[in-house]
Amino acid sequence: MGRIIRSKVFPVVVALALMLAIAPQAMPAAVDASAPLEHKVTNVNDVSFTVSWITASDEEGYVEYGTTAALGSTAHDERGAGTVDDTHHVKVDGGLLPNTLYYYDIISGETRDNNGGAHYRTITGPTLEIPQPDDILGLVFKNDGTTPAEGAIVYIRIGSSQELSTLVESSGWWGVNLGGMRAQDYQQPFPYTATAHVSLFAQGAADGTDAGTCTVAVARVQAPDLKFGPPTVTATSPPDADTDVPVETAIEVTFSKYMNTASAEAAFSISPSVSGSFSWGSSIMTFTPDAVQVSIWSKGQHLGFQYYDLYSRC
Repeated sequence: MGRIIRSKVFPVVVALALMLAIAPQAMPAAVDASAPLEHKVTNVNDVSFTVSWITASDEEGYVEYGTTAALGSTAHDERGAGTVDDTHHVKVDGGLLPNTLYYYDIISGETRDNNGGAHYRTITGPTLEIPQPDDILGLVFKNDGTTPAEGAIVYIRIGSSQELSTLVESSGWWGVNLGGMRAQDYQQPFPYTATAHVSLFAQGAADGTDAGTCTVAVARVQAPDLKFGPPTVTATSPPDADTDVPVETAIEVTFSKYMNTASAEAAFSISPSVSGSFSWGSSIMTFTPDAVQVSIWSKGQHLGFQYYDLYSRC
């Protein structure tokens, strides 16, 4: 018979099998491959805003907009009318007025997304003093680490600020002026310091995604490179197949890039199951067991932990 031991230190064997069924982010299934996905409104100021989205196939995309549900005006992709891609970045800036509600529809290939007939809506902000420029910049590559991810969209945010966005150029470089960043309600400038952390998210549609963070001071020189492709596990603690490990020891998994924390935690599993809590520091995930209950058999007193099916994506 076995007996239950709570929160005791026992010389056990930890069999750490981190099998990474990790693949580049799959595009969400859609009835129509031209249907807009991951739709966002960014870069809102007093006279313009940007609408971005991705598609499961290469399509031409544009936005129809206006101050009434009749719309009446058209804005094309920043790369020019007729651009065909699976990333879409449309700056709406034709004669817009401050503090004004605008209706818009997304036309993506043969699909018109009009929000179920209600049209999408956004409002411009007030006119503010012209800000001092504060440029940040960085590079985005495809999964080989050398090919520029031209046409990918980079999203930028500081804390609770509004979200900014820009396209990656043919050289792989992107750049944004933080000086015009506003609060989430667009009514006033968003205050920040050189030590504030900038959150970056690169969206490459079929090429994948990546994310990162750094301080404003670092991003003014050059933000960390972003690279599409699957993450990998670069280190674990305890190490794989380590022995004489206390059963209540926290487990750390270090990834090669910043992760989608929710999906990584959801995919993490232990056999036999042990409850616990997660915490994150940079790209390191830590699992801390609760008051551990472990069955120790009278013969052998060998405990095997197997960590498997760890699947996550950015």
